[in-house]
Amino acid sequence: MNFQLDIVDSKRNIYSGEALKLTIPAIDGEMTVEAQHMPVVTPVSLGMVVAQTPEKELALTIGKGIFSFEGNHATLLIEDTSFSEEISEEKANEAQKRAEEIIQKGIEGPDLEAALATIRRSTLDLKVVRRRKHVVV
Repeated sequence: MNFQLDIVDSKRNIYSGEALKLTIPAIDGEMTVEAQHMPVVTPVSLGMVVAQTPEKELALTIGKGIFSFEGNHATLLIEDTSFSEEISEEKANEAQKRAEEIIQKGIEGPDLEAALATIRRSTLDLKVVRRRKHVVV
């Protein structure tokens, strides 16, 4: 059995259609929903979203947002999204390396927070890219 899924970020409609299963990075940990899930509203954090549709698997990195499920309809509203196909493994590795070099210089305050955020995002992007390479659709 399937459910209706809508994924929207601040710039575009990412996906609207049927889904078999959806895994999201909820604030309290990874959460998976399937058809007929109990109603829920939860914040989501930076992480990976995996949606299994009847046609294929979608893997995305997302920023923070909110997720709701009610009446067999899921809605995921997020700040920003990158499809696995849009992520460059080379650029993610370079960003991670630059951020690590900045941290090693002993920076503090907002610059340190920005470097740590870059490492988190790059690590996540690399995870999504590697997943894409291993998924057979």
